[in-house]
Formats: sequence, structure tokens, C-alpha cells
Amino acid sequence: PLLAGLGLAQASVAGNKADLLARQGKRGESIRACDRAATMAAPLAPGHYARHLIEEAEALAVLGAHREALASIDTALRAAQDKGLKAETARALLVRARVRAAADARDEADAEAGRALGIAREMSDARTSRKASLIRGETALRAGEPVRAREFAAAARSGASPLEEAQADALSAAATLIAGDARSARNEAERASSAARALGVRTVEIDCIAVHAACERALGDADAAVALLTRAGDLAEEMRGARVAERHRAAFASTRLRVYEELALELLARDDRASLEQAFTAVARARSRLLLDAMLRTIERAPSADSGAKPELAVLRSKLAALHARGLGLANDGAAGARRGIPPEVLSEMRTLEQSIDALVMRMQSGEAAASGVGSLFAKPAGIESIATRLDPADALVAYFQAGDELLAFAFFEGNRSCVRALASASETADLVDKLLFQLRAGVRGEGDAKPSAALDALARALHARVMAPVLESHPAIAKRATRLVIVPFGALHALPFAMLDDGREKLIERFELHLAPSASIACMPARTHGAGDALVVGVADASAPLIDTEVGQIASRLQARVIAGDDASIAAFRQAARTARVVHLACHGRFVPSLPSASGVRLADGWMPLRDIDE
Repeated sequence: PLLAGLGLAQASVAGNKADLLARQGKRGESIRACDRAATMAAPLAPGHYARHLIEEAEALAVLGAHREALASIDTALRAAQDKGLKAETARALLVRARVRAAADARDEADAEAGRALGIAREMSDARTSRKASLIRGETALRAGEPVRAREFAAAARSGASPLEEAQADALSAAATLIAGDARSARNEAERASSAARALGVRTVEIDCIAVHAACERALGDADAAVALLTRAGDLAEEMRGARVAERHRAAFASTRLRVYEELALELLARDDRASLEQAFTAVARARSRLLLDAMLRTIERAPSADSGAKPELAVLRSKLAALHARGLGLANDGAAGARRGIPPEVLSEMRTLEQSIDALVMRMQSGEAAASGVGSLFAKPAGIESIATRLDPADALVAYFQAGDELLAFAFFEGNRSCVRALASASETADLVDKLLFQLRAGVRGEGDAKPSAALDALARALHARVMAPVLESHPAIAKRATRLVIVPFGALHALPFAMLDDGREKLIERFELHLAPSASIACMPARTHGAGDALVVGVADASAPLIDTEVGQIASRLQARVIAGDDASIAAFRQAARTARVVHLACHGRFVPSLPSASGVRLADGWMPLRDIDE
């Protein structure tokens, strides 16, 4: 018993450490700590084991690694069900429901939440019942069943905390709007957003504003809808990089980003130049939001430069941690343990500290060039005028975006700017991209059709017809006079090899020089000068890429760069040489791991170097 008690204590400490790391935004370390806690607890207490696995699954779900999250939850469910642990079973089912809902598997999500709700009612667990009711209400709303959604919203209000009540009101407002009563829905949305604002819960407030904007649109007031959606976007920008938003990054990547989409569509509907520019700005902010969240999920926000600022950072983090502890204590210091919300004055201090920390981290990561590297993702995206003036005269910019299932593209060339709407169905385009990639991988592995070129050619033509031909047809001057296409993909198009696109006569790479970038701001970033020796070229050639040596020689000659190549291009040599380089060119193989992006990386002479090490 003594040994078992010590083991459980160690597991509990590991679990607490995992929670602390998660609150600090260190998701990778948090997951590893959860794993250690689960391993410690496994032979000792199935309840602890199941709870730690559930915590691990929740962290994985936040990372977007849904397959791994489901694997952890399945193990937790088996452990909990084998021992009849009802509370753990219900909690695991709720995590499964959230993951299913994120994947838009409504029926499965509703079924899992329904099972959790049944167990919670059997146990008289009101808190779990309310959570399950909210999830079931959201799935009913997505299924177009407003009556059921309102019923679940009403159930979620029973004994709810102020935050849960605001969430239920937002759900009810959306259901009321679908049912056709926009005025009543507007009243509910306003009440919910006021409550969320008082509690300082920006994610819920953004949801409420989005519903309110939809109500104004239904009532015929487009200007009010634009103003509200702009406000929601401003709230999202306030949370850029803030630690208080770490727990909600996955939510931003799915539901909250829709405010940017809706704002862009509202502005584009006005069909004037000023609104077009505002729509592009909204799209750029959405893209920046996605880039920032993706980067912060794969790297630790730890300083890589300016070590002299580390003590200052430690002091700021210590103050913020103390404020969080104080705020949580005050939030729960109510009658019968009711949550009152963090006081506004504490929230204000938290935001001020968060902004100071973000500014310091940005300076430490990017040094003097605060707009370069990862630091550029913390900066506001460049405006349309700035981007247009940075394009060379023979450059055409094509920036894609997805709003709902609509794929659209902004096109700039020779001072002309437009948005080409309804290029294609985003889901159908993503399916074609997946098929193209499958054919390419099968060809590399030597599997499948012995002559895959016919299938590849057909897919390349089909994708050209959907994503490129409408843009070129709307801007014939691009086809006639542009020599370079600056392409900014979105969503599934990031995986598309645009050079392969074929109009039936020639491939896109045969018509234009292609430049791909994750955002227009990065594509049109002002050039930075560098002297001889400031650049580094790293090359590792092999039998499948023998021309890498030629590439290394040509790039090194143009940049007057230092070179490490072949067997000399080890991980240690690269790390050492890169510390003093301002420009680094890597000519080697790479790999991408969708379920764990931080494990992606490049192959050097003595092994794979993952992204997390490159960032150091």
C-alpha cells in the first residue's frame, strides 16, 4: 500500500506538471508529461490511469492530432469501462464527441454526447449533463434542427454557471435565427455577448457577435453586420499570441475563424474598390491567425536570442502566473462554489502583462529585424497598398481563400485588383488534391498503375480548370504579360504542386516562374541586404536528387555564401553554421508529419533534423 501510495503521488505530480505546461502553452511537453503520468498510474489505479489518458487526449485534440486523441480515448474508455468508472467514462465520451464534432461527423458526435448525457443523468452529475447538452445542441444546430438545439440549450441552462449560461444563450440565439425569428435571436445574442464580455471570455463573445451579425443580415442591415463582424475580428486580434488563448487555439482554427470569412463575404457583396480592399485585409488577418496558431503549436515560444532579456521575461511570467492564481481564486469564491468570473481589473492586468510578454518574446525571437522570421507572424499583415507596391511590374499575385465551401481568389496585376468568386467547391478541390498526391506517392513507391501518368495528367488538368483557369480568364493581361505568378495558397491548396497544373497545352511552370508563399505579406516582404558570408547553403545530394550539388554551387555563387555539403553537412555542423547566418538555403530532402508537425524536418548527412530543432 505504501509503494502504491507513493506511485500515485508521483503520477499526480506528473499530471499536475502536465497541466502547468499546458497552461504555459508547452503542448509537446504537456503531452509527454501526461504520458509519463499515465504510465505511472497504469498498474496502480485504473481511475488515475484513465484520467491521465483523457488529459492526454484533450491536449492532442487541441493540437489537431485527432487520430492520436481518439487512440488515447479508446484506451481510457476500456480502462474506465472495465472497472465500471462512470465519471471517467462520461468524460472520455465527451472528448470523443468534441473530436467527432471537429471532424464534422455530426451523427457520431451526437451519439457519443448522448451516451455521456445518459451516464451523467444516472449519476446526477449536473455539470457533465450541461456539457453534454451543449455538444448535442451544437450538433443539432449543424444538422438544421433548431427545435432540438433550443431544447438542449434550455437543458444546459439548468443550474449553469454564468459562462455556461452565456454559451447556452448563444446556442439558443443561433437556433432561433434558423427558425426564422431574427429579432428574438438578436436579443438573445446581445444578452449572451454582454455576459461573455463581463466574464472576459473572448471566444464565447466572438461566437455571440457572429450570431448577432447574422441576425442583422437577416433583418436587412448589412452595415450593422459588417460593423459587428469587424468587432469580432478585432477581439480575435487582441488574442493574437496571448497565453489566455492557448486553450482555445483549436477552436479558433475551426469555428472562430468564420467571422473573418463572413466579414470578407459581406464586404465583397458591396462590389466596390474600398470594400474589396477591406475584404482582402480581413482575409489576410484570417490567414495570419492560422499561420500564427500553426507555428505556436509546433514550436515553443522560448527565446532564441537576446539572452539578456531572459530575467525580464521570467519576472513577467511570474507576475502573470500569480495573477492567474489570484483570478481563479476570486472567480470561484462565490456562494456554493458558483463561478463568478475573473474580476475586470484582474483581467485588465493580465492582458497588459500578456502584451508585454508577447512584445518581449517577439523581440527576443527576431532580434533587430522584428518583422522577420517567426516574429513576422505576431505583426499585423501588410495592407493591400503596401503589397501592391512591392510587386515587380511583371509579377501577378494570386491569393486564395476559402469561405465555407466556396473557393475564391484575389488577383493583382498592373494596378488592377479583383476577387474571382466561386472558383470551385473547396471540398471537391481538396479531394482532387488528395488523389493527385496519392498518385504521386504511388509512383514514388512503385505501386499502383504501371503507367500513372495518364491519371496524373487528368488530375492536373482538372485542378487547373478549377483553381487557375478562372483567374486567368478573368485577367487575360496576366496570361499575356506576366512572367511570374506569386501564389498564396489556402487550405488543401498548400499541398498542391502548382507547377504540375496543365491547361492541356502546357504546364503552369512552362508559362510562368512560380513563387509560393504562406501569405501575401511574407511573399512581398521587403528584401534585406546581406554581405558576403552572411548566407549559408546546405546541400545533401543522393541518387534520387543528384542535381542538388549543382543547385548548391549556383546558389552559393549568387549569394556569395558559405557552403556545407555532403558528409560535412551534419546536424551539428548545420546548427553551428546557422547561428551566424542571416540567410539559409537548404538543398536536401524533407518530410512532413501531418499528425505531429513538429516532428517534420529535413534530412542532413547524419540523420533527420526536426522542425523543433531548426527553430532553436
